[in-house]
Amino acid sequence: MHLYLIDGIGPFFRGLKKRKINWSKIPFYHLGSGGKEATAQFSQIRNDVKIFTGRARSVGFNAITFDDVTHLTDHPLYEECVREKIRYFSEQFLPIFDVAVNAGMHVYVTMDVFSATSDLERRLAEIDLSVEEFLADILRRFFSTYQNISGVIIRIGESDG
Repeated sequence: MHLYLIDGIGPFFRGLKKRKINWSKIPFYHLGSGGKEATAQFSQIRNDVKIFTGRARSVGFNAITFDDVTHLTDHPLYEECVREKIRYFSEQFLPIFDVAVNAGMHVYVTMDVFSATSDLERRLAEIDLSVEEFLADILRRFFSTYQNISGVIIRIGESDG
């Protein structure tokens, strides 16, 4: 199979009012994490993804990327407030991925190596779990949750992870 890959993060920027925008990553800080506004926001994103994937497919793209494994995969070592956001994002992204798959796209999700809070780094050290072991566990959890994903694109060397 030839892979004709397009970045699918555009729909996540609707309504973002900032002077400087990092167009290489979904602005998760801009996404709601509950309530009517967030429900409406994610409904709009799903609609936009449906339009986007249909158009991308019509010009020959067969795969799409979204961000990112870290924001979408829960782990018991994360702080509870982080876990709550991840669980919410997971609920919202599952149908977004379905929209892309139903449009005939293979879905890939990006991942920076290694993003962590200071609490997570401390917890890993306390239980003597290496970063590599933690990342392997995150990927196992990710692929168990998102079974319609074609793969993960690991970005090594990102300076803002």
